[in-house]
Amino acid sequence: MESVALGQTIKELREEKGLTQEQLANMLHISRQNVSRWELGKRSIESTNLLKICQILGVTLDELALKAVNKSSAKKEKNNYTDFIEKQNESDLLI
Repeated sequence: MESVALGQTIKELREEKGLTQEQLANMLHISRQNVSRWELGKRSIESTNLLKICQILGVTLDELALKAVNKSSAKKEKNNYTDFIEKQNESDLLI
């Protein structure tokens, strides 16, 4: 699973719960910077913290993973489409 997609999913769920990064960090007894790095996909999340995050956000680990995988797949599909359009535009310029 892509860490950026996982981080974005955690951010969305956190915001849906009305929590700030600071509040989530306090609940996990870590720094706000760690939460920020997770959400940006710059740092991996230890399994114990991942389970605590799921409890706090009210999702199972499977639900969290599925949401992140779907987000990652959607992003790849969008990138493939964008690449296709750009190649089409380049082809049109050659004509």
